[in-house]
Amino acid sequence: MSPLTSQECAYLAEHPEITVAVVRGAEPFTFEEDDGTLGGVIPDYYDALGTRLGVTFHYVAYDNTQDAIDSVSSGKTDVLGHFYGDIIIAERDGLYDTMEYGTTECARLTRSNFNGDVKTAAVTTRTAYLLAEQIDSDIELKAYPNVETGYRAVMDGEVDAMIGSMTAITYLINQHTTRGSSVSILPNVTLGIRGAVSKDNPTLLFVLNKTIAVSSSAMDEAFIENAVNGKTDIRTALANLPQGFMTHTVTSTAISS
Repeated sequence: MSPLTSQECAYLAEHPEITVAVVRGAEPFTFEEDDGTLGGVIPDYYDALGTRLGVTFHYVAYDNTQDAIDSVSSGKTDVLGHFYGDIIIAERDGLYDTMEYGTTECARLTRSNFNGDVKTAAVTTRTAYLLAEQIDSDIELKAYPNVETGYRAVMDGEVDAMIGSMTAITYLINQHTTRGSSVSILPNVTLGIRGAVSKDNPTLLFVLNKTIAVSSSAMDEAFIENAVNGKTDIRTALANLPQGFMTHTVTSTAISS
């Protein structure tokens, strides 16, 4: 990976605050905290990157994907923080896709008192099509509007299991601390998260891509470790990343300056 250039370092110095457009209520990627602030996997991830880059990310919520895309295309916000379930067509929307970040293997949550074959599984409407070609064709996917309702469907016995990213499953288990749940990893199935920036801002794209490249493997390890043992939510996983998480980029920045 190449170090940050003097132009990229200057950009960060000139832009200590960067805005990220997110879609409201896309749990667990984005959700509203009790105090009205925005939380979730995407804000937590960018906060972690901001700490390493010396900038602050602020989040602007939109009611739907297209409004969020339009805000970045028009320059109202700097970055589109989104998840892989909604494909961004960069050429159409005047955006550059960032690298994929926070990629996680899929996990399956089931009730521990369910011992038969999994015949039905809850998935979110937005990710159903991504999974349809990657899992056992004997499992009928039932779409729910968000991960919370899918989780409730499992707990209420409407479906045999729920399939989603390990970050989402871990988030739900820790939010509800429900006993009698089990988690298994589905091999060869992944769900990732993507971002985008305006084509008018290639410098920010290069900065983000270099930072994401450094962070990807550490993020994967943190997600997988904490999802498997079921003890730590995604925010704690991010907080506990190794101190060397961004060493290459930070060191390169200092040298380039």
